[in-house]
Amino acid sequence: MRSFAWLAIALALAGCTSSDAPRESDDPAGSELPAGLALLEEWMTGTFSSAAQAAADTAYSDILWQAARIWPERGPGLWLYIEQWAAGRHEMPYRQRVLHITALSDSTFRARTFTIPGALRFAGQVDDPDPLRAFPPDSLRVREGCDLLLLRREDSFIGSTIGTDCRSELQGASHATSEVRITPEMFYSWDRGFDDHGTQLWGPIAGGYEFRRIE
Repeated sequence: MRSFAWLAIALALAGCTSSDAPRESDDPAGSELPAGLALLEEWMTGTFSSAAQAAADTAYSDILWQAARIWPERGPGLWLYIEQWAAGRHEMPYRQRVLHITALSDSTFRARTFTIPGALRFAGQVDDPDPLRAFPPDSLRVREGCDLLLLRREDSFIGSTIGTDCRSELQGASHATSEVRITPEMFYSWDRGFDDHGTQLWGPIAGGYEFRRIE
């Protein structure tokens, strides 16, 4: 799948930035989600696997990705708790995040990523009826500069980070980028790290991970 670099240009020309404020009046706490956010909840929650991609291409690992809605009473927007783990290691997820998605317009959305201090103590809670119920939201730590801006299409949502403000020190990188495509049956994610000269230092080369829905 080709890069979504054009998307960042389109969003910038449209005047969208990662600092745009959500339209809180459209989604007060305790209300039903607006149509676009409700669709994102439906398409993003559940369990997804890259097993098929890993079986076809050894450049990719067998990874599972699972998301559940949390804090439905907390507005504005949609809150998700996400866990990722290597197949057979459900008890030891290598990534745990909270994602907060808000509407910038009827077709444009912002997804802000938060890390969870002491996250491993919550491993497996993504399967609970009420994940992170004991965690205070004010303790989350935002990943500055790493917001995803999403555009709604008829059959998908596509999005990316914008610019080089998402800092990363992994494997000597200076910044990271993310590109996503969300459909009813697949979550496509391409995370990469680059140095100050634009040389890629980590992440898949040919394209992102294809997580297919299994639940």
